[in-house]
Amino acid sequence: MSFFAELKRRNVFRVGVAYAFVGWLLAQVAEFAFENFGAPGWVLKTFVVVLLLGLPLALFFAWAFEITPEGVKREKDVDRSQSITPQTGRRLDFAIMAVMAVAIGYFVLDKFASQPGTEIDDVAVIAPTQSERTSIAVLPFDNMSGDPGQEYFSDGMTEEIIAKLAQIDGLRVISRTTVEHYKNAGLDIPAIARELKVGFILEGSVRKAESRVRVTAQLIQTSDDSHLWANNFDSDLDDIFGVQETIALEIVDSLGIHLTDADTRALAKVPTNEIAAYEAYLRGQALVQRWNVLESLEASRKYFYQALAIDPYYANALAGLASAEGQTFRNFDSDPNRLMRADGFLDRALAIDPQLRRAILARGELMAHRYDYTAASEQFQRAVDLDPDDSFAWDLLCWTLAYETPPRAEESVAACQTGIKIAPYYRAFYYHLARALAAQGSFDDARQAISELQESEQDYDLAQLGLFWINLGEGNYAQALQHMENRARDETSLALAATAAAYAGNGELGTSMEFLDRALSKGFRDTAWLMSSEHFESTRATPAFDELLEKHGITPD
Repeated sequence: MSFFAELKRRNVFRVGVAYAFVGWLLAQVAEFAFENFGAPGWVLKTFVVVLLLGLPLALFFAWAFEITPEGVKREKDVDRSQSITPQTGRRLDFAIMAVMAVAIGYFVLDKFASQPGTEIDDVAVIAPTQSERTSIAVLPFDNMSGDPGQEYFSDGMTEEIIAKLAQIDGLRVISRTTVEHYKNAGLDIPAIARELKVGFILEGSVRKAESRVRVTAQLIQTSDDSHLWANNFDSDLDDIFGVQETIALEIVDSLGIHLTDADTRALAKVPTNEIAAYEAYLRGQALVQRWNVLESLEASRKYFYQALAIDPYYANALAGLASAEGQTFRNFDSDPNRLMRADGFLDRALAIDPQLRRAILARGELMAHRYDYTAASEQFQRAVDLDPDDSFAWDLLCWTLAYETPPRAEESVAACQTGIKIAPYYRAFYYHLARALAAQGSFDDARQAISELQESEQDYDLAQLGLFWINLGEGNYAQALQHMENRARDETSLALAATAAAYAGNGELGTSMEFLDRALSKGFRDTAWLMSSEHFESTRATPAFDELLEKHGITPD
């Protein structure tokens, strides 16, 4: 008997086919189970490897052993005239057909019933009531990759979907600044909906493994906590923008919103055709938000440059690079070339995309970095006029109004309060509100605003800075310095200039001049404040003050 015939007689081929189908089914079940239990990505990979290693073992046992009425025996110990391998083979044939049927059914369900554009649970579909202005919150997508280093990618998915939906006329989309609070907050959907006053919530997760991505998303109607749809989107990393567009289209379709041609074009628009550039941009974006850490700003610039090396026309990366250059200039490096480069980056970004919100806001930030707070306020006012639900723009407006000389404190307070109604958990609002209230002499109200930050350990530094400004405004200079010393070491130019003001008010002119020298060396140029602040009144009367300004090339207006 030939070797091939012997393999067939011993059912080795049938065992191999049966093992392959059963192994595939087990892998699908494991993927579903591990994903829902939040298991790291390596667990599924290990499981698949174990399945693959089991195949040669199964083939070996099929060759070396045989099932008999008396149990499993070594093949050489079985009398071939008594062998039941033909009956075993027929049982295996039936088993293979049954497993194949299950596998085909699962394949059809997964690839067609759960594809984008199809609701998984038809019974759960409830037609939402069409209001005059539909509202939705996109909660931060969970990172299911098992690697905290991939957090930037799931955050980027959230931001991109929010950006797409925000372009649709008639749809109110809660800003990312607002929803960021709910990341890992543990609140249930009805509670979040009540706080945000939205009719719909999108939540989901992202699992990224090398060049493959799985995005799970579900749209929830908050009035009765029902699911309008819940889908899995499996794709290559190169098609991630297609997944984002599909999710946005499904949301629009579920909410019964009619898309204009302009809406359709906006949803189809992709920021770049190079996925490597997109990943580099997301890494840079995650870092540039840490504006008071020089190392983070330098790292963000590296990633933005990396993105632009791949795609020189990537408008978001240009705007991000402008922000990094501006923040570095304001806080750490007075080289004016940084602002010139930032202006150039923004000019290029807006030439590519004149409506790019990131670039419009960055333009206002650069005005503020030049200490032209009045022009910056005008820019941010235009931004909130265009999108009244943009809490970040409201915070920027609140910031610059309070920093003008003299401060427009009443308007700043109003801007902060408007923003807090939109994003009550955005912590910067309470700091800027406290500064605005202190600027108009409402010190008790300012302390009440800061108390919102004192309840959280992570806001300790910001709360101490707010208390510094309140005490500075009250003339409690020693107490103000104590609050500044309570903070983590802060070498930003604004913190150094503020400390100089407190020392000057406290009569320690020598120490004040040292801090002011360091602040000016790092680019502090708010000469309007320097020349009008009551805290520097005694300092301005000294020849050393004029010499210091001359040293740094500053000519008072």
